[in-house]
Amino acid sequence: MSRKSLLIGISFLGLSGIIIIIVILGLILASSLFLASDEQVTRDTLNTGSSLDAGAFCSTTKEIDYAKWESAIARAGVLSTKGDKIISLSNELGIDPVLFAAIAVHESDWGQSSAAINKNNIGGLMDPATNWSTVKVFPSLDEGIEAMGRTLYNRIIKDGKNTIEKLGSVYAPLDADNDPNHLNQYWIPRTKEYAADFGGLTMNCEVSENGVSSDFDFSSLTDRDISALRTSIAKTGFKWLGRPYVWSGGRNEADIAAGNFDCSSFVRWVYAENGIDLGPMGSTSTETLNKRGKAIPFKDIKVGDVIFFNTYKLDGHIVIYLGDGKFIGANGDNTSGSISVQNMNNVYWKSVFTGHVRRYIND
Repeated sequence: MSRKSLLIGISFLGLSGIIIIIVILGLILASSLFLASDEQVTRDTLNTGSSLDAGAFCSTTKEIDYAKWESAIARAGVLSTKGDKIISLSNELGIDPVLFAAIAVHESDWGQSSAAINKNNIGGLMDPATNWSTVKVFPSLDEGIEAMGRTLYNRIIKDGKNTIEKLGSVYAPLDADNDPNHLNQYWIPRTKEYAADFGGLTMNCEVSENGVSSDFDFSSLTDRDISALRTSIAKTGFKWLGRPYVWSGGRNEADIAAGNFDCSSFVRWVYAENGIDLGPMGSTSTETLNKRGKAIPFKDIKVGDVIFFNTYKLDGHIVIYLGDGKFIGANGDNTSGSISVQNMNNVYWKSVFTGHVRRYIND
């Protein structure tokens, strides 16, 4: 279009027409930015401290009822072979696998919807490429599951929508324009029903300032001879609970002040806070930590000892044992991980644990 034609077009529209166009473009941009965050958790999003100020922390309260889980997942259509995938991803994200499964079967009509079968989309995620007018297509079912996991992470952990009722206000708001038959009223009760089918929710999620929670009950530990040093080591990391995992973080004073850690720097910092030097701030890693202290059998583990997991490599992940089968660490990766309390008995952690426990405390 020539410059002259453009000027004629602007004159024809008039001031009111131009204002309307600007408003419409602004609304489209705002909508795109909001919905895009559902489909991709970026590093910048996770590393913004304010994004976690009203966040949530989820702690395991019971184990999965595998008899009910297997019975339910078996009738979930295309999801029937993805139970382990949902569990392992939920563990990495720090969210309840039963809640994940209940919402997935609700959104995908028990894995039998056209979107689930033909588009690998189990979460009802819309496509930004079509201005959010069509359901997004994923290359594989695993990628569709991962996209839904990131959405749930955003809503539960980042936004504090930590109950089925609160999630319902996002997934199925009452009196929404696109719900003329008022079917959204059934989202909450049916999701609860489906969660019961999978054996009931396994996590307690609570909103807390700065993502910090002290819900682990140290008084319930069976080992009554825990030293003050071990107790302090176990509790120190709770200061940063809910902070996002940051690859290569924690290796300078600025990162430490902001609570930006990866797994090895987190362990190093916790021990340093308690007077135990595990190596230089800038170069401590799982490769250096797996040579310090002494290896001990898992049956002899005590609060404050460290556990190694074979994740992306041998001894690729390290955490601090809390007792009662729980540990704290910078778990996950840049896009989905956080400093969290997790359970040794979860399927994923059991699958990558080969018995490597070390002791850095001389007692």
